[in-house]
Amino acid sequence: FPGPDHSRIPVPHVPLPPVKTPAASDSIRHYPVFWVIKLCAFCEFLIMVLGRIMPKILIVEDDPKIVEAIGKALSLSRAYVLHVARPPESALTLAIEIRPDLILLDIRLPGSDGRLILRRLKENAATQPIPVIFLTGLSGEGDRVLGLNLGADDYMVKPFGAMELLARIEAVLRRTRPQSPGHVALTAGNLRLDGADRSATLRGKRLKLQ
Repeated sequence: FPGPDHSRIPVPHVPLPPVKTPAASDSIRHYPVFWVIKLCAFCEFLIMVLGRIMPKILIVEDDPKIVEAIGKALSLSRAYVLHVARPPESALTLAIEIRPDLILLDIRLPGSDGRLILRRLKENAATQPIPVIFLTGLSGEGDRVLGLNLGADDYMVKPFGAMELLARIEAVLRRTRPQSPGHVALTAGNLRLDGADRSATLRGKRLKLQ
């Protein structure tokens, strides 16, 4: 830089502050897609864990009103994961796929027979251990005995009350489902899933499971 006498005056070098380049992970977090992926991964984890904690029940019933009534009855107690076989003939395939803890099976089905479905369930090695409760409108002793002889664990005569259905389901599950130790719990961040009382809490607040 020239001075008044045409000599050069040195200009002091002032170092510029370093420019911080954001890390790739920081920039990614600004995109909504990142959080969507995180949420989907968390939801998959939650579904997997709840599937292990909550008993799965397969309903083989053609009457949608009865299916709805069963769903309302089960909502009065602890949380269950409900599956419905539609059509009823798919019961065996669905049972092999989801491995339910209990099957509610109607004895009278259109185009099929609950007793035949039960026989197939008990003849298949994958579904043979699954307990079955018969739902029947037949009150005759012979029909009940036949169902029990085929491998049913219990039976309910229609129409039945919600509390009786719950009591029978709980009784069968106590006999057949392995009980988790009371101290078993899974934690992911602020979410805690307790296998002892089948509850879930988020940041210390209990969540309602449906």
